[in-house]
Amino acid sequence: MWRFTGDVAPARALVEAALEAGITLFDTADIYGADTPAGFGSAEALFGQVLAEAPALREAMVIATKGGIRPGIPYRSDAAYLAEAVDASLGRMGIERIDLYQIHRRDFLTHPQEVAASLTRMVEQGKVRGIGVSNHSPAEVDALQAFLGLPILSTQPEFSPLHPDPLFDGVLDQAMGRGMAVLAWSPLGGGG
Repeated sequence: MWRFTGDVAPARALVEAALEAGITLFDTADIYGADTPAGFGSAEALFGQVLAEAPALREAMVIATKGGIRPGIPYRSDAAYLAEAVDASLGRMGIERIDLYQIHRRDFLTHPQEVAASLTRMVEQGKVRGIGVSNHSPAEVDALQAFLGLPILSTQPEFSPLHPDPLFDGVLDQAMGRGMAVLAWSPLGGGG
């Protein structure tokens, strides 16, 4: 849903077509849409409009979103920021719980223990069902997991014929070893 923009009717048609084709995971992020006139959060907001218009669709899908990137701000995952980010995502999408909440990129200024505590709180509060990471190296996953009592369910690397690095840098090996789902981003190398 990186490029999910436009009006509600065609957006709903895309969501319904995906569901009809057997696609049930809808992966978005709060940053998606920041490069469009609608701005930061607009992909989540459009998705929320689709769900408001057709609430029964929610039962057929797994909703994933990400937080931790904001235009003009380096990657940020401190407790205050993540608490605000998850609430904002829930509000934009008009849902009560996110099935998979992912830290979009590693914040080098926030200790993994603080990130882990924030993610744990989200799950305990019922705002998030499970957690994952995006654009994290195996060492970064290990550092976060060391402070988590919950499993990291997914990793989201850039992975395509034009970017095969996860085959060699340990990302896919770690995912197999831990039973983490791999949600490749840009699997067509930026095409289609």
